[in-house]
Amino acid sequence: MDRVHKILNQRKIPWLQRLYLFLDPGLKASLFLKKPKCPSHSMSFAAGILVEAALAKGLYSREQRHREPGLMPLPHAKIESYRIFDAIAGRYDVINTVLSGGLHRIWRRAMRLSLPKRLNLTVLDLATGTGDVALELIKNPHVQKVRGLDLSKGMIAKGRDKISAAGLSEKIILDVGDAQKIPYSDASFDAVTISFGIRNVADVKLCLSEIYRVLKPGGRVLILEFGLPESRVLRSAHLFYLRHILPGLGRLLSGHATAYSYLNQTIEEFPYGAAFAELLTGAGFTDAQYRPMSGGIVHLYRGDKP
Repeated sequence: MDRVHKILNQRKIPWLQRLYLFLDPGLKASLFLKKPKCPSHSMSFAAGILVEAALAKGLYSREQRHREPGLMPLPHAKIESYRIFDAIAGRYDVINTVLSGGLHRIWRRAMRLSLPKRLNLTVLDLATGTGDVALELIKNPHVQKVRGLDLSKGMIAKGRDKISAAGLSEKIILDVGDAQKIPYSDASFDAVTISFGIRNVADVKLCLSEIYRVLKPGGRVLILEFGLPESRVLRSAHLFYLRHILPGLGRLLSGHATAYSYLNQTIEEFPYGAAFAELLTGAGFTDAQYRPMSGGIVHLYRGDKP
């Protein structure tokens, strides 16, 4: 233990990040690895320690450590996020409502209203979680069927129970699967949605490529994702909430030590606004655009397949 403290002091790790490191004993081993040589724009040194831990566990390759748009260096918690969601599935809906202040309902409604204006739509919802987005999308009278896909078996099980209770099992079908390897045929869907999940995939470009593949010509992708406000005042306030309030509140509500500890890092590192719209254009989508919501803490992106 003394050796760990000595290294922490030598490397000047902030006390909040020290606490995070000690929440997972497996991460402590990374303190004894060679100091990571991550580019300064890529991540903080403390995040680099988490990356070294993931490297030691074989969770991703050293080539992935250097950041480029669409292929992001991810700490252990992010790569294993679906397992965290398994652990908190029973409380997830309540946590989501509390942490968003109920604003998630407004964001989902905006997504539903942005669906293509055509009849008999078949929609795929990626990172579907407990099915709240799918249940929102089916309210659109033009939507005939929704398929939801998520890696978390616990979240899917919870979602299936909700859908069954709503009497919508014939219209909404949830499957366990990976957004980077979508298990459906080419040109199968009129629209693909993903809410607050794109930043948790290891290869964003691959995910966008898969979305493009399964969309029909003329189909639309709609993505809800966190971002940062342009206003300096709102940005500072939001960063304070993300870094110092949300992790503790999430831990209290979920009963899981690390479930929300990594959230601020994924939000701060992920491209948003025009930068993410460029990724959509690069993936082949036309008319890529975005709409800041709730002061800019969330963005709704859309792009069409020619």
